[in-house]
Amino acid sequence: MIIDCLTLLISNLLRDEPDYPEAEKKVLSEINQLITVIDKLDVCFIIVSNEVGMGLVPETKVGRIYRDLLGKANQSIAQHATEVYLMVACLPVQAKCRI
Repeated sequence: MIIDCLTLLISNLLRDEPDYPEAEKKVLSEINQLITVIDKLDVCFIIVSNEVGMGLVPETKVGRIYRDLLGKANQSIAQHATEVYLMVACLPVQAKCRI
């Protein structure tokens, strides 16, 4: 099953939530629910996301909240995953391999 993309999911969750603590609760709750579903299904999941923390610091508060919470979401999913790849110039760089 392909989930494309986590970036848009987090963006949609933050649309009406400018308060960091509340936004963090909402995002982490959604990610934990997703992980629970992944654990229950006997299906291979491919989850696509963007890396937004390697560039410039966003100018707006909402942009910084988005960057930070997408980073937390990506970390949670990556921690749970058996394999993680970062795409650089159309080349897959393996960041985590099967344990």
